[in-house]
Amino acid sequence: MRLIGFYLAVLALIFPCGVLQANEISELREHVNSNPGDLKSVYQMAQKLHQKKRFKESLKYFKYLVKKRPQDQKLRYQLARGYFLAGRVDESLMICQKLSMDEIKKKCKTLSTRARERFPDSYDLFRARRLLSQRNLAGAEEILEELLTQDVEDPEFRLLLAKIHYFKKQYDFSMDHGSYVKSRLGKARAGRLLARLRAVGTRVLAEVNATKLKISDEEKFCSRYFLSLKLIPEETERRAGGF
Repeated sequence: MRLIGFYLAVLALIFPCGVLQANEISELREHVNSNPGDLKSVYQMAQKLHQKKRFKESLKYFKYLVKKRPQDQKLRYQLARGYFLAGRVDESLMICQKLSMDEIKKKCKTLSTRARERFPDSYDLFRARRLLSQRNLAGAEEILEELLTQDVEDPEFRLLLAKIHYFKKQYDFSMDHGSYVKSRLGKARAGRLLARLRAVGTRVLAEVNATKLKISDEEKFCSRYFLSLKLIPEETERRAGGF
């Protein structure tokens, strides 16, 4: 009986503490939402979520801080580390490669080594992304092809493939993969690419409308017209009956 009483006393101490911590985070979030310019509180919010191992939630606040203070390399490393712990290893290393402070570079090297040893696929995805950022499309595609043989449905692999097709001006293929990524990861991850494809579609549609009364190459005209509809999905419905 004494032992049971002891455990009950311990539980009584633990649970109120947990409730207080939850309330503290909730109150801090409310304050930050009302006072986004209070960067000290934003940082506290990011740190508290990180300490509670709520890494994905903390990213929102670290990203906001980096946007406000882009030259702060320590903040950018914290964002990189948050991405790493949240499972976005490739994104973490993409941030790290742009940091130049000796102290930060050593920490990033540790992340890179850990990624290569523990998460080889994510490390290879980073390598492919780095090559794409250098416009080495062939090199990026070679690495990506190997990754896709292991998992053709991985949305991160498909997102990079969509970007490669975009730079190769294979917009229809880019749209196919971009739409797939949106269905798996949501609009936030594929939104920028889809916006670029929409801009291409808008430009092509304007060209089509400008030449529809003087078509010199009907096959090319139809190809451009259907590409514009694919890149601007709502146009497909609006123009289902033709011009």
